[in-house]
Amino acid sequence: MGTDRSFADFSRRENYDVSQNIIVNYTGTHYVRVLKRFEAFADYPGDSPEAKLVTPEYTRRFHLRYYIPKATLLSKEERVKQIVIMFNGLNEVDRFDLYDVLGEHLAEQGIAAVLLPTPYHLNRSAPIRRGAKTARQPPHVALFKNPLLMYYNYMQSIRESNLLIRKLRQKTIDESDLGFYKSLFDPKLKISILGFSLGGLRALASFVHEPRQYHTCIVFNSGVALSMLNTELIRISKEAWNEFVTRLHDAAKRHSTKIPARQRAYWDTFNMVFLGTDPFELRNKLKQHSEKLFLILSGADSTVPPDISALEVEGHGLNVFRIAGVGHIPTVDPKWSFWIDRVSELIVGFVGQAGRQLWSRQGIVSALAAALGSSERAVSLLQADDEESTSPQLGDFLKNIERNQRDEATEAYYASMAFYPRFRDVLREVAKSFETK
Repeated sequence: MGTDRSFADFSRRENYDVSQNIIVNYTGTHYVRVLKRFEAFADYPGDSPEAKLVTPEYTRRFHLRYYIPKATLLSKEERVKQIVIMFNGLNEVDRFDLYDVLGEHLAEQGIAAVLLPTPYHLNRSAPIRRGAKTARQPPHVALFKNPLLMYYNYMQSIRESNLLIRKLRQKTIDESDLGFYKSLFDPKLKISILGFSLGGLRALASFVHEPRQYHTCIVFNSGVALSMLNTELIRISKEAWNEFVTRLHDAAKRHSTKIPARQRAYWDTFNMVFLGTDPFELRNKLKQHSEKLFLILSGADSTVPPDISALEVEGHGLNVFRIAGVGHIPTVDPKWSFWIDRVSELIVGFVGQAGRQLWSRQGIVSALAAALGSSERAVSLLQADDEESTSPQLGDFLKNIERNQRDEATEAYYASMAFYPRFRDVLREVAKSFETK
């Protein structure tokens, strides 16, 4: 059945009927965009701020926006083995363009995606009323009245993504899902997260808090603390934003003693990522898992400073792709039309390749040192090398280590060829390593 509606038309916010559990929203060449009803976590005491946050039905019952490869839908055996959960930015209420483009590229390469909207944003904002005389208030208006809503929004999104992950891994089975997760998703699938703008801080906070739960984390035009943002592009004056951030810091100090023990780790991570309270600890946490973190930054971003040096440990760095001359919001800067496809391809490549276990120089040296057990053995091999004018061979090396350590030592030996032209070179590094212990 044909339609004269364009891709852009299907990316506009509509009042979707939440009585419908599953809606096919758009069919592409190699993927299908599916809206799946989701019931947000709402088990709170009646008078709590958390309960008030999800009181309106439109923010409690809504559709997740899935991008599913057709190959998965058609296969009788294959299930989705990789998915990217996406989080949106502040004040996004009308259009899904960016997430539809990213979801399309991922799905066409065999990686599923799903958009989990922030409370009061996109299809979780107040319904559109045609012909209404007054415009809907942007989400930041309520935020400015009660700055701690920033934290409650963050925690609500955390609970929702945890529930979503349990559904994807089929640890939570709900008959009302009509077999959606069991039919389409491998329980052992790899889960990545991607956040744009304020959603980037949301993704980064989850990654910092629980890095082993995620295959990768992609931060798009985000990463710095709230105090460093210039919000004028989204029609919030710098003065109003600075006042809000100051009030949020003050409220956080007062609220800190009221945080339940079970939420303390989340609270500390929120303060570290959103408020920038412990940059040293944040840098060290990111360094430990930097191989799974990818930052995409617009070089001419007037909202988020493209300088993320505050996140980097000197001498280590992070995986960063910076694009010269483009602004913060890809869908309003014409220059992004050239780059968005390439950025999507980069994301697909990073998600597809991340997690590979690779030997590092230090890892090779450490493995060989552990196998030898002492600097004397390394030195004796080097002395034999000097006497015979030939580099020590693998057989000579294996004679000096215990049999139960030979498999890993052999792997490290072959891996060392990628860094060292001769085995004597890595043995010198091994001998030096004992001097620093």
